[in-house]
Amino acid sequence: MKLAQETSETPRTARRLLWLALAVAACTRSHIAQAATPEERLASRWVDPFIGTDGTGHTFPGATVPFGMVAPSPDNSYSGWAYASGYQYRAPRIQGFSNSHMSGTGIADLGDVLLQPSVGRRWTEATLDFSRAYLRKTESATPGYYAVKLLDNQVVVELTATQRVALQRYTFKQGGHVQVLVDVQHVLHYLEGPRVTDSNVTVDEKSGTMQGRTHLVNWTARELVFAVQFSQPIAQMTPLPARTGEKAPRYLLDFELAQSRVLEVRVALSTVDPVGARNNLNDAQGRSFNAVRHDADAAWEQLLSRLDIDVPSRQRRIFYTALYHALLHPSDIADADGRVRGPTGTIGPARGGHYYSTLSLWDVSRAQFPLLALLVPERVDDIVNSLLQHQQAQGYLPLFAVWGGETWCMIGNPSLPIIAHAVSTGFHGFDWHEALNAMVTTSTAPRPSAPEWAQHDWDVYEKYGFLPFDKVKGEAVS
Repeated sequence: MKLAQETSETPRTARRLLWLALAVAACTRSHIAQAATPEERLASRWVDPFIGTDGTGHTFPGATVPFGMVAPSPDNSYSGWAYASGYQYRAPRIQGFSNSHMSGTGIADLGDVLLQPSVGRRWTEATLDFSRAYLRKTESATPGYYAVKLLDNQVVVELTATQRVALQRYTFKQGGHVQVLVDVQHVLHYLEGPRVTDSNVTVDEKSGTMQGRTHLVNWTARELVFAVQFSQPIAQMTPLPARTGEKAPRYLLDFELAQSRVLEVRVALSTVDPVGARNNLNDAQGRSFNAVRHDADAAWEQLLSRLDIDVPSRQRRIFYTALYHALLHPSDIADADGRVRGPTGTIGPARGGHYYSTLSLWDVSRAQFPLLALLVPERVDDIVNSLLQHQQAQGYLPLFAVWGGETWCMIGNPSLPIIAHAVSTGFHGFDWHEALNAMVTTSTAPRPSAPEWAQHDWDVYEKYGFLPFDKVKGEAVS
């Protein structure tokens, strides 16, 4: 294994650690055939996004860029532990294609603004099942791109993404009248029942645009704002009847494509407001679907090729797919204008214009974060600053952040080893004194905002020196 690219911003200590790790890896190196083609040498071509989607690996095959805010991907179901990322490799039908997903979390959330195309027999207000069958052999996925053919109506669906915009392209067997289901109520459920508590959505049929806001209470409480742009005006809009408990709309949108067989839709998300969502649409302004796909592929190749490993094909596939999964999160959810909504709902500028969430801190502190410090050191300071900004708003460092909100998932103080690692390896892009104060406060101050089942204070720990199982609710030992 060797380092293929190193940034000039890599701190000296991190460089030493990287070269040490590479030297150890080189001791067990195997070699692939020397006659490998240039295409075979591309790191991104060895990634298989379907790895982890069979069973409970909780990965998704859809499209995204490294650390992206959006991730369009197919959803086979909206609930159940097996569908925490929306997708199951063996599931026979696709409910639709939503535009945000998490990889490897084990608890379901996101899955925002589900879309499903159709042609032929018209859907109506009486339609109950909008799912579509597909064959696995029609699916393909590479970093930044996904495609599948829906069997019932022979529509080819393609997905790609920028940092803040999900792009969906539908190619129909023939032009003319087509439909698209837009389900704003859809979300991947952790808890039972509908999770949207409030919504406000508007549709401009002439311009082919939608925008809206929903408030959701699921794994975390969050505000979702979105802007949708179709490539054609909407010929007709049909609201669907609300099901029990639903607070967000579902629409059937009709389009007349004439001789064209292609309909494109672009979805931008925001934590902040409609202005932020509309501005985020500019991420893909002036670029075709194919150009965005190319840029997404290039972004993945640039990062994945920072490591070059010479091993047999099977190990290369496993290695680069694991590396790909390690670079999906944390997700930078700051708007293009640098604003973000924090864990208490307050809107403000993200430090440095970046704000990282989907931070599974208990899980990543041991291995993923040290890997990020070695391979993408240019992001480490912004990640730590996101932790500190979270602490400034909430009063303590995050445990597991999703979409800017706190989930209070897992126990202990997993932000502390991450900050300590960044300090010990020489990162200086954040205030060390602020970081130390945040670590001390997190380890000593009460947490009145924590839910009933989470840790509220340190009284029991200070009395006994540990957390006795019969004195605290939930888990006690980390």
